[in-house]
Amino acid sequence: MYIERHLHSGRHRDKQEAYTPPAPITSPIPLPPEEQAAMMNQEPPGAPIPAAVNQPQAGAPQYNYGQTYAAPPIANVQQQSSAPTTPKEKGPIPAEHQELAQSLDSLLQRCLSTASHPQTKRKLEDVGRRLEALYDKLRDNSLPAPILTSLHQLSQACSQQNYQAGLNIHTQMIQASNFSQISSFMTGLKVLMQVATQQGV
Repeated sequence: MYIERHLHSGRHRDKQEAYTPPAPITSPIPLPPEEQAAMMNQEPPGAPIPAAVNQPQAGAPQYNYGQTYAAPPIANVQQQSSAPTTPKEKGPIPAEHQELAQSLDSLLQRCLSTASHPQTKRKLEDVGRRLEALYDKLRDNSLPAPILTSLHQLSQACSQQNYQAGLNIHTQMIQASNFSQISSFMTGLKVLMQVATQQGV
């Protein structure tokens, strides 16, 4: 039994001493032909991308992300709407009413020349606008004959500096006429005669 063990251990030592390790691999292991062909078709790292890849497709939108774009101009509607309009040229006052207009304008200018208080001047400026409304109706011949007759009587009283008579005619016109036809200028006539009375012109 001892002899068999001794012989067995001796054989084992002989096998360990007789083992020779394989030589190290110093050359690359050859790849199969199909893998070598695939590696040959690959681009090396850092190789430029083909020009066909960089070019955009036909019809595709192009964007330049490094460039700022100006907003499209917006039409200035306010300037267009506020463009100055040519005022309509007014025709002359009919000859039969020119004396009436001259009498009232003359009285207005005398009141303005003697007015010293700012409030009185503002009142007279409003009177001038209302007289212009009266003259527009005279140009258009849009006032009925009874009102025209009363207006001529009122202007004659103002020419004679009889302002109380003119105020009485003014009251009669309001009572007998359609106020919507005379409302644009009647207040101006009353203020004009009142200021003329106060200033004694």
